Amino acid sequence: MKLSTRHNHSRNAYELLIKAGRDEVLDRDALRWLESGAHEIYLRPLPVGQRDREREILRYDVTDLMSLRRCLRTKGLDATSLSDLLVDLARALARLSNTGRYCYSVLFDPAFVYVDEASRLRLVHVPLEGVSYKASNSPLSLLRELTRGRGRRQDSTQDRLLCEQLAEFVSEERKAFSLNRFREFVQEATGVVVMPDGSTRDPHDGHVQADGKYVLRDLTSGDTFVIQEGIPLHVGRGVSCDVRLFGRPEISRDHATLCIDKDKVTLMDLGSTNGTYVKGRGLLPSLGVSIPVGQVFSLSNEKFRVELGREACHEH
Repeated sequence: MKLSTRHNHSRNAYELLIKAGRDEVLDRDALRWLESGAHEIYLRPLPVGQRDREREILRYDVTDLMSLRRCLRTKGLDATSLSDLLVDLARALARLSNTGRYCYSVLFDPAFVYVDEASRLRLVHVPLEGVSYKASNSPLSLLRELTRGRGRRQDSTQDRLLCEQLAEFVSEERKAFSLNRFREFVQEATGVVVMPDGSTRDPHDGHVQADGKYVLRDLTSGDTFVIQEGIPLHVGRGVSCDVRLFGRPEISRDHATLCIDKDKVTLMDLGSTNGTYVKGRGLLPSLGVSIPVGQVFSLSNEKFRVELGREACHEH
């Protein structure tokens, strides 16, 4: 395919033009899917006239949009905008996968990936059959561009940590890209759960904490989590953690564990990036420290406390 942009004087608009290559033909079903506006993140192609149909040319209106590359160079992205962009990408890919269409028919070149005035993602899906796969035009190549940080604002610790998380994910993926792993990463980094159909939900929806003798209270959100005696409670952002702290990039994937044995509380840091603190003192990694029930402690700058649950109160 051949890509170009031009100013349409008759419409006073800027258009992205895509011309099919020698072995590429228009996928009518995919074109109808795009024209229906089935997913707002994908741009709708302009109506295909008879002349364009014969020449296998597609047009997209990009008048009020900015290429991602230009956005990174001029405006940059803070943590909020970058989070929104990652969620949008996961939603768009999930919706595409759900329809059985291939992601390599989407333009991931940052020169042809667009954002609107609110820095929300707008992708171009090319409804052509016979498009060959290119590693340079993959979701991973787009994520690599975001990690380079050219022009991106990093005005806060949250900005810096989110960029570091993204760089770590890209490094782990290397050449292969897994949509499921990307959805898990987005959930850990932003706190947004992207469903297989491209919809989103709050990770706490439908979540009910049972009563227990001891509970861990998150002093930021007010949520409580039961601690079973003799069973370590893993806390962090990772998918394997018992307490998953969504959307808090300062918390490590495997940050700390709590264990209660014979009414004694043991807190242990698991080698976290930003540390675990009791009374302002950082814990040494992998060295358990006894703390009393009711003692406030911090995972990075997030505060927690072990409390007696309703079950213990009823016993008394």
